[in-house]
Amino acid sequence: MEIALTCLIGYLCGCFLTAVIVSKKFTGKDVSQIAEGNPGMANVMINIGKKPGFIVLFGDILKVAVAYTIVYFLFYKTLGSKVFFIVDLVPLLVIIIHSGVNLKVVKALQLPVHGYIQ
Repeated sequence: MEIALTCLIGYLCGCFLTAVIVSKKFTGKDVSQIAEGNPGMANVMINIGKKPGFIVLFGDILKVAVAYTIVYFLFYKTLGSKVFFIVDLVPLLVIIIHSGVNLKVVKALQLPVHGYIQ
């Protein structure tokens, strides 16, 4: 049960692309409409500016930290020191879902929160 809930939390946090929110705030456009359409920090930094790029970087780090913290506090009392194995799944899942925008399998798993599922 703990692993399934950990996967869900990592999945949900990975589905939110900070670059979409930042690009809409700074340009009014979705990041997929800018340059090559890569929803990453590098695309935002090159085509929108350094400040928005660093905001995206901070947001991406923050979503992993938030997911990690949620899982840690949910399961520390029940699992004790074993919680670190479970908690280590969170960043992995966030990164896989976040980075897999161009992979069809992972793309199908992403929520339409960021507008990349077509």
